[in-house]
Amino acid sequence: MGIKNHNGNLFSADNVYRILINEKYIGIYRHGDEIHTDTYPQIVPTEIFEIVASKIANNKYGKHKPDVYYLLKHKIFCGYCSNPIQSASGTSKNGEVKRYYRCSGKVNHKKCSFIPKRKDILEELVIDTIYEALNESNINYITERILESHKKQNRNYSTLNLLIDEQKEVSSQINNIMKAIEKGIITETTKSRLEELEKKKIDLQIKIEYEQSQDRLAITENDIKYYLLSALKKAPRLMIDALINKIILYNDKAEIYLKYTNHKSPDDNEDHQDFLFYVTSRSYEIDKKSFGGKIYINSYKVSFWI
Repeated sequence: MGIKNHNGNLFSADNVYRILINEKYIGIYRHGDEIHTDTYPQIVPTEIFEIVASKIANNKYGKHKPDVYYLLKHKIFCGYCSNPIQSASGTSKNGEVKRYYRCSGKVNHKKCSFIPKRKDILEELVIDTIYEALNESNINYITERILESHKKQNRNYSTLNLLIDEQKEVSSQINNIMKAIEKGIITETTKSRLEELEKKKIDLQIKIEYEQSQDRLAITENDIKYYLLSALKKAPRLMIDALINKIILYNDKAEIYLKYTNHKSPDDNEDHQDFLFYVTSRSYEIDKKSFGGKIYINSYKVSFWI
């Protein structure tokens, strides 16, 4: 019949896990800075509790094995629930270790429809499509679009332009007051307002001169091309760190967002508009228990944004 919990339900793996990580089951109760060892009876042996704690610590941040590195960790997010996609692994009946990427939202809330993806398959798919997408023609196109976007952004949102516009408005107000004075309209309020505006105009001029003296960030065509081409020559792990900003993953498609220079702007600027520059479809083999161990070919759509 199986062992049941206090609710009358059979113990699940999750129930066992929570018992094995809770100090109460090794007889320890904490209250503030106080530790009590005679409040609860010890149910779980201390040795087993310490083994479980050690395994959890070793598995933190996707390090299931010291020599296994998940190339896409911290880069991928679920397209269904927006939670990070984390590393995972399991051992088959024949002892083979299989490694996956799975949605943390599904693990924590069990509501996400994301299907775990094989580590080797997903990483190979991403690497292959990066090389395919960043060909000479696309790099030229990317460069043109980025320069166009950057120039437009500087033109529309320049601090210098805002200061100049504000100074023009102050000058206009000063001219209006001077015309009133020429007509004999002069009071203490008029004089006070004129002094206030003249001081503001001087302050604005100082700020304008400061902005003009700064080395303006200017991303050049060579900056962009050199960064992209240099990144493509790196080892896969370094290439992914250099090129990929984030990946939005679904069950049938992936959206890959790239970086294009070391400069922060406009990569990290919320006003920067992402644009799609490449779409491809890749096929890969999947082997699922629900398919009776048979191999099926699945098609995956990959789009690149920058």
